[in-house]
Amino acid sequence: LSLVLFKLDKILIIINMIILLQI
Repeated sequence: LSLVLFKLDKILIIINMIILLQI
């Protein structure tokens, strides 16, 4: 479960970076 949460966290960070770049 920890690994899954870690991967999800990384994905969320990437999504946030993309959103910031689009602004």
